Amino acid sequence: MTALSFIFSTLGIIVTLVGSLEAAMGFIGTRNKDLFGQASTYWSFNPELYESLVQQRDKTIGGFVLIFLGTILQLLSVTVNGKITVNIDRAYYLILLIISSIVIFLITELVIKLVSNRNINLFLVPRYYKEYRANVEALKGATEEISIKSKKANIENYLNKLGKRLRVNKDKYFEDPNKFEVEVIRRANNYPSEFKEE
Repeated sequence: MTALSFIFSTLGIIVTLVGSLEAAMGFIGTRNKDLFGQASTYWSFNPELYESLVQQRDKTIGGFVLIFLGTILQLLSVTVNGKITVNIDRAYYLILLIISSIVIFLITELVIKLVSNRNINLFLVPRYYKEYRANVEALKGATEEISIKSKKANIENYLNKLGKRLRVNKDKYFEDPNKFEVEVIRRANNYPSEFKEE
């Protein structure tokens, strides 16, 4: 038998610890190589820095939500009658608690990754797609060989960036690169044409 107050208390502590770890992961998980990329300057803006900041913000928000829930559970442990018990052996409960903490962490990581990817794409996909279209239009009017090569290189560059952000596997379209372009453009059209400031 395990007291319900003990269950709420330990579960609250575990959720709070997982939340603290999640909030810190945005900084702890950053490698020196990533920091160098973020510190580098780019022509218009640094996409690596933007991605990193969005991920850090979303991890911090996710961590805060877990810390908040953990605190609520710990407060509930104080308000619950200490004589109320649950028919589970304490040793089994602790094993279940360890397993559930791993599951909570993995689910939180997955949700934050999906949310961050969506938030990053809402800004980068319209921006890359706009640059892609501008280079396609510029290629139509290009007459000099150097200009044509430059525009084609830019088009391929932005297609690759869009493909990476939209998770289109270029290797899958190795035999027909045009299908890669069609699929990337199809997915890019699902996003707003312009990033809207919040």
